[in-house]
Amino acid sequence: MTVEQLVPVRVSVEIDEVLLTLRAAPRLEAEPFHPARIAFSDAVSRAIFCDPRSRTFPEMLALAFWLRRAAVLRLAERFHQLELDGAFRAPRGLAFHVPPANVDTLFVYSLMASLLVGNLNLVRVSRDRRSDQVALLCDLLREVLAEERFACFAAELAVVGYGHEPEPTAAASKAADVRLLWGGDAAIERVRAVTAGPATHDLTFGDRFSFAVVRPGAVLEADPAARRALAEALYNDAYWFDQLGCASPRLLVWVGDTKEADAAHEVLFGALAEVVATKGYRLQPGAAMAKLTFMYAALMDRPVELVKQIGNELLVLGLRDLNAFDRTHPGAGLFFEAHVDDLAELAGFVKRKDQTLTAHGFSDDELTAFARSLHGQGIDRIVPFGQALSFGTLWDGYDLLAELTRTVQVTRQVHKAAAL
Repeated sequence: MTVEQLVPVRVSVEIDEVLLTLRAAPRLEAEPFHPARIAFSDAVSRAIFCDPRSRTFPEMLALAFWLRRAAVLRLAERFHQLELDGAFRAPRGLAFHVPPANVDTLFVYSLMASLLVGNLNLVRVSRDRRSDQVALLCDLLREVLAEERFACFAAELAVVGYGHEPEPTAAASKAADVRLLWGGDAAIERVRAVTAGPATHDLTFGDRFSFAVVRPGAVLEADPAARRALAEALYNDAYWFDQLGCASPRLLVWVGDTKEADAAHEVLFGALAEVVATKGYRLQPGAAMAKLTFMYAALMDRPVELVKQIGNELLVLGLRDLNAFDRTHPGAGLFFEAHVDDLAELAGFVKRKDQTLTAHGFSDDELTAFARSLHGQGIDRIVPFGQALSFGTLWDGYDLLAELTRTVQVTRQVHKAAAL
């Protein structure tokens, strides 16, 4: 089956040939966080920062920041803390990555986390839903891999594009030692239904829902500059990827006094509307129509008691309560809004599907106590406003540095003294 190879070079090639090339890679520097791997990551970071096309995409700059040497060295330090006495962590082998089409930069995060710990990597990107960001990132990866000092990595990774043909996925799944499957639940189940090797390790990142909690007083007591900064942080969390990122907050819950919550609502969403206008965010007509259709349906079958719409870009639907809350959502700048008196009231609301809790106005102890009270039924990460989409190697409850490697035990040999 022929696929379009995008990295390390652009060419039409048989998927079996791609897999053979990967398996035959010399692996001279396969040690996790080898200096050459760190240098490669830093070079990709610099390529993104230096390319003027990246400046129009803030998510590209965030990726470059994550890939820079200083950040990777901190990852290396955490990785080495995973190793135990009498054991070490080794790469799993060949990683097959299936990223989602709606989060343009995610394939590089997934790829580089795996490459840094020493794996071979095959990445599938959509042939039909390829964005400008994906094309740019492939261009930059090719440029860096063309440098002589990184020639060894050109044989260790490949990015290929194809549609819904089953043959490439079947071949890659059979060869893979680990599969990283991102996207909707249905899409993940289709790939998981493909026969993989008996020892293949699957990491799945399916449909998730994320929401925010805010203490009203923390908004009302803030000065104008702090309110603006909070609104910009919420913008970054929600409007990148059109609010369709798994960590993007789609529900905002006020925790505290009702009158304060009403006042804080006006302050925060008023500031957010100003930020949206300043940033020049615009919805495509199709997304705006889908959001409008969703709103009318919500008015009929959900306990909506407030509608606040500011242009096409910001819509707030205030809920009477969260009973039987339906987590379906169109993205595109729509926020459900609710109120509770105490954070503990949300314990019964949280489901396993809930991923990121973005919080403002709470202490670390309060948030930790709340997370512990859930007993694992949901919430994988709690972050301040502005960090919802900050990718980390702790994601969806996985420690990727651990999951992408395996533990090799080396038991000390005991030699008996020779008999006289």
